[in-house]
Amino acid sequence: MADQFRFGTIVFEGAACQTDQDTAKFVIVDSKCNVELLIETTKKQWNLCHPNLLISIMGGAWDFPVSNWVKEVFRSGLTKATKGTKAWILTSGTDVGAAKYCADSVFESRIVNEGMGIENTTSTIGIAAFNWLLSDVRNKLDAATNSSEPAIIVSPSSSDTEMLQTDRMLNPHHTHFILVEDNAMTSSHMNFSQGASAALHLRVMLEKEMSTYKTEATESDFADIMREVKPANLPDLFKGLGHHFDAVEPLPDWKQSHNNDTTFDALDMLRKWKTDDHKGATRQALIRALKKCNTEAKRNIEWQWRDGQVPVVCIYIEGGRGVLHHACEAVKFGIPIVVVDNSGRAASLLAMAFRSDGLKRDNDELKAKLAKIVGSSSSDEMFESIISCLKEKRSFWHVYSQESEIDQVILEAVMSAYMESSSRQLDLAQTWNRYDIITKEFFINMIEDLQWDDYNAEVRYFEERLHKALVNNQPGFVKLFLENGVINLQSYLTKKELQSLYDEVQDTPLDYFKDSLMYKRSEGLETVGRIVHLLSTLFHPYKGDNKTNDEKDGDNINEKFRNPFAHLFLFAVINNFHEMAEYFWEEGTEHMAAALIASAMYKSMTQKLVGDNDHLAAIALKYENLACDILSESTDSFDKDTVHNLLLRTLTNWDNTTCLGIAEASLCQHFLAHDSVQLMIGEIWHAGLPVHMDVMSKPSITDRLTRAEKVAPHGKQNGHAKARPQSAKASVDKGKGKPTRRRRRSPFSPSAKVFYYTMSEILHVMLYTYVVISNQLSASIPSWPEILLIVWTSTLIGEEIRQFAQEIRHGKWIEYISNYWNIIDIAMLTLFVLAIVLRFIPATQEAGRILLSVDLFLFCFRFLELLTLSRQLGPKVLMIFKMLVDLLFFMFILLVIIVGYGLSVMAVQYPRAVDFFEPWDYFRNIFYVPYFQIFGELFLEDILATPSDGTCTNNVTAIGLGATMCPHHSLIGLLLLAVFMLLSNVLLLNLLIAIFSDTFAKVQEETDVSWKYQFYSITKEYFQRPILTPPFIVIVNLYRSIRWLLRILEIMKWHPIKMQLEFFPARMEKLIKLEEAAAYNYITNKRRQQYNQNLCRCYHHTERSKKRILDRLNEIGEMPS
Repeated sequence: MADQFRFGTIVFEGAACQTDQDTAKFVIVDSKCNVELLIETTKKQWNLCHPNLLISIMGGAWDFPVSNWVKEVFRSGLTKATKGTKAWILTSGTDVGAAKYCADSVFESRIVNEGMGIENTTSTIGIAAFNWLLSDVRNKLDAATNSSEPAIIVSPSSSDTEMLQTDRMLNPHHTHFILVEDNAMTSSHMNFSQGASAALHLRVMLEKEMSTYKTEATESDFADIMREVKPANLPDLFKGLGHHFDAVEPLPDWKQSHNNDTTFDALDMLRKWKTDDHKGATRQALIRALKKCNTEAKRNIEWQWRDGQVPVVCIYIEGGRGVLHHACEAVKFGIPIVVVDNSGRAASLLAMAFRSDGLKRDNDELKAKLAKIVGSSSSDEMFESIISCLKEKRSFWHVYSQESEIDQVILEAVMSAYMESSSRQLDLAQTWNRYDIITKEFFINMIEDLQWDDYNAEVRYFEERLHKALVNNQPGFVKLFLENGVINLQSYLTKKELQSLYDEVQDTPLDYFKDSLMYKRSEGLETVGRIVHLLSTLFHPYKGDNKTNDEKDGDNINEKFRNPFAHLFLFAVINNFHEMAEYFWEEGTEHMAAALIASAMYKSMTQKLVGDNDHLAAIALKYENLACDILSESTDSFDKDTVHNLLLRTLTNWDNTTCLGIAEASLCQHFLAHDSVQLMIGEIWHAGLPVHMDVMSKPSITDRLTRAEKVAPHGKQNGHAKARPQSAKASVDKGKGKPTRRRRRSPFSPSAKVFYYTMSEILHVMLYTYVVISNQLSASIPSWPEILLIVWTSTLIGEEIRQFAQEIRHGKWIEYISNYWNIIDIAMLTLFVLAIVLRFIPATQEAGRILLSVDLFLFCFRFLELLTLSRQLGPKVLMIFKMLVDLLFFMFILLVIIVGYGLSVMAVQYPRAVDFFEPWDYFRNIFYVPYFQIFGELFLEDILATPSDGTCTNNVTAIGLGATMCPHHSLIGLLLLAVFMLLSNVLLLNLLIAIFSDTFAKVQEETDVSWKYQFYSITKEYFQRPILTPPFIVIVNLYRSIRWLLRILEIMKWHPIKMQLEFFPARMEKLIKLEEAAAYNYITNKRRQQYNQNLCRCYHHTERSKKRILDRLNEIGEMPS
């Protein structure tokens, strides 16, 4: 290798774009080198990935005029064609002509992609004649071969005549160079054609080799297989490899004799197979063997080791004799070509030959143009060669014109080379993510062409490609496979397959959450479920699905999902595959719940992921709007009761929650503010939860008393209740005109409970006030009103503890302590307990009385919650809390100014303060005085005090006995006061007003939405509260405690009663179908509306174009002849 290949590095200086990409790697090779060895060596030395596309650019070797649309071939066409692929682009490598245009354009797109954070996977490789390069360049390259020092090449300057020969210079925007050295010639005795011939010959051979390239299996490849194949499947693998293992003994007893070291023995057998007379064994042979072996490694090995045949396409722009020779050679080797029409010379001639009628051999025009390019002596031979190639392999010729898309033409050209292999065409299309070229007829022809032995082989084939599409975020192919009926998703998606999808996906938000939760493959879907719970804060879809447990139970890992679209929808959302998630949402069921779950998860990702996540917030809002749109469609299509049932029904696929519960957990305020939701909440507010004959159970009297949980004897089912007949009075519903009765107000409704609890709080505050102001707290023995107050407040404390414990059990303690009212409750009850403790200690009795008096303010402040029920005052209360938060942050700024000013003034006015000041004096001068100066109390009598006033003294003895020290009079002190007043009263005060104005404007914009959300929260809270108010609520808490004990002893069970309905299966299925119908109508109408908009846009564009053409024709007609 040392003689044939000499590697090195080039650093270009003075290039047009100085970046890190101006460094390229090169290799100098002999013109007669082994091309296959060259490919393997350069891939290893340069750490290049095996390409899945090779584009060879041929064209003019000198600068030639290029039109704008031809420039697009380089600028955007190559970028589109190589997007998402690991492509190699071959050029002549020189800094002139087509090679320069190509390399510069690819370099520009690489810079743009880097700025957008997109990984560049395209390599631009120049194959140039080493002998034709300038002598100075050759010497530098020779010196840098097999050396750590790079060759520094300076771009030509206008003063250097020799260096201006750009055809003998390398373009700085290539990533790699293959420099072909022809030892039979010297640079002094060769022209350009001779220098380029050796490089062109090697280039043709490299293209041919890549188009038929196969990758041999190595020993490490066998080791990779053995790490994946289970011991029980290894005999099947050997059988799949054929007769090569007939002599290996003892194959039947392999499992019993090699249990402890199966991998080594199997690897030794595979090594023996390779090193005998089967050195040509390819990875394809192993793939075919694995297809007959039901192993987990089959799919991974096949994807990774699919035969290395690389699709090659040649693109010709302008050019001369070399382009004509190369085109004919490429077509003979079965390589498709793309000719850029109207680009000049050879390329235009090839396009003309392609369009010539009947391939006439007497085409004089074509011969004349050919003679101008290759000369009269060679024109006839070249003409025959072109006509022969067209006649034999016309399908390999493709012409790109201004009317078509270059990336589409390139793709069609590559696909034409694999017309006999439908599976290969599908692989190419999926590799390039170009689902638009695959049609339903393609699948039909593909199934007929492949002729599988059994139906299961066909299913496995398409399931593998669906798996690849899901992992690589190819929603177009996912939709293609499912809509053409080649895959049954219900049969495809098992727990094992879903786990495999989560394990293989890379570079998505899932990676972050896997790291944060210390994800382990052995935990199976359990960790995925924890991630879903972390994002949705609501449910855990895979609780208990541990991979270790699944492997013990083979049926469990192959268990199929009842609703596969929902699980794939979660998979797409977690990985931020937005387009795929939208497709699964459209195809799935329970669209409102799915959209709300997606909104919740995207909102969580916005907060937890690092970086600019505005796009995630936009997607979250989009899904919330989708849920609102489905609800609006349902409201327009169905009667009121059906819509309410859709909102209140228990969602068994989403952890037995409801749409309202999901919306509340995800803070989807717009959904909860929807008119249909508010209409239903209004009815629940006045009349409680509706009971229908399709509801599985009806709350008992005991349930109404507790309204928290429902009790039933262990092992017995609840009875079925029938609905009462509707009253004669009915109102016509909006949607269908169906008569519905007006429900009566219930004494157990949330509105009634609000009244009960309000009266209880008023009586409690009145008792509290009487105890505080009647001077009963000074007695050593508490009076009966004080004892009643303590008992009453203790019931409040017990209820608050119960609520907090319940939120902890449901994992929502963060939401609990984030609520403003809960914070106030915790503060006032904690302060009450502290005050009572101090009150019964004689030394701190007065402090306890003061704390109780202060705590009375918090109990009165708690009445503000009642104002949230008012549509006008409710948003104002919200503004107060938000402004308090703003004020808290503002106080930090103000504190810095106050402390700075207080310290400075104290140091100026009292230079000897440390000798005489008490702690109160420090606090007074640093905090107390500056704070009240903000509000106009300037303390000028203290600042300007003198001994003659009699209010202070400078006598040290008197000061030591407690007299007030006179301040040191200084102009600096007054100046500091003026600056402080300017900052605090002008600057900071106006800043605070601006902050409050901004908060007010934000809340005012969402006034209606905010109030409706608060109204829903209060309705739900009081719906779940027991009807017995404090202090009688202690009876309910005692009942709960007994019931909890019975539950622990498994004597009794109960189900929590929530603001939801549980229907019989038949009714539940009907509601699901109704929601599907509403979603279908919405999606269909939306698509129709978008189609009409596009049609109108095309119509207006056509009319404008027509008008411009007519105006131009009129102008031409008016011109004088």
